[in-house]
Amino acid sequence: STGSTSKTTASVAGGVVAAVTPGTDTIVHTVTNMCGTSVARTIVNVIITLTPAVTIAATPAGAVCAGDTVTFTATSVNGGSSPAYDWKKFGISTGATSSAYTYTPTVGDLITCDMASSIACPSSATVGSGGITMVVNPVVTPFLTITSSYDTATSASHIITFYGSASFGGSSPTYQWYINGAAIPGATLLTFAANVVQTDTVYCIMASTAPCATAPTATSNHKVIYFDYLGISSASSPLYNLALFPNPNKGIFTITGTMGNNDNEAVSIEVRDVTGRVLYTGATTPANGKLHCDMNLGNNLPSGSYYVRLVSGSADRVMRFTVE
Repeated sequence: STGSTSKTTASVAGGVVAAVTPGTDTIVHTVTNMCGTSVARTIVNVIITLTPAVTIAATPAGAVCAGDTVTFTATSVNGGSSPAYDWKKFGISTGATSSAYTYTPTVGDLITCDMASSIACPSSATVGSGGITMVVNPVVTPFLTITSSYDTATSASHIITFYGSASFGGSSPTYQWYINGAAIPGATLLTFAANVVQTDTVYCIMASTAPCATAPTATSNHKVIYFDYLGISSASSPLYNLALFPNPNKGIFTITGTMGNNDNEAVSIEVRDVTGRVLYTGATTPANGKLHCDMNLGNNLPSGSYYVRLVSGSADRVMRFTVE
């Protein structure tokens, strides 16, 4: 028989107890035979069965930059007072067992978490979360270089079109062209036509929207109009008497000339391909104001156009050369 609270029922024939509703009840078992009657009482606690669940969230959420640290946090339902966690990457345990997991992800990592509930009657001993697939963007350096429709200006006030070549500008970069340091109203495209005169300096600044750019803007090389010559050509710079030869070449060439001063200030050298990828960085020091640098980029460069940038103090020059 059962107690008066009717939290359980008892099968008289088999003595099997089945729970009905949560609570505490007393099971009374009476046996009568030739020796008399004996009564046994047992207290039974009926506990409801609960369904555990676990969800996870990442901070910061969404796409991150390469090298960023992300913290994942687990939130449990019916986990009890001391749930156990097992964080996994691609289904393999990471060894992290607390409710939070911090690490530096790589692109495509799939993070999940298993939880073992500590409640008395879980519907499942262990439950798993949904997964978070990490989107990791590379860290990039915006780069902008400009060329022109003519390497030399044939006369004063010669109209020349300038062309920008950008790398890592993002999905919607913006541009601003300058002459002699003054922004030109409306000159906000990747090309710009200018009525140039002697000693005019033309350059462009790009504002990048790349999600993980090392800098928000990139400033191009400067082109200078001097003695009716444009300061940069594909193989030489009349203003600074810079020359790159042979051109075309196979990745081995020489740069000679001056950077417009008579001192021996160090000149930094950077070579990039047309995508903006840096192939070489270095430096050289002129002797008596004269620059002479033998470059060897190897003989395995793909055929195409490349840029070499030379910077010394305020002088910033770019020359284009061809590998064939």
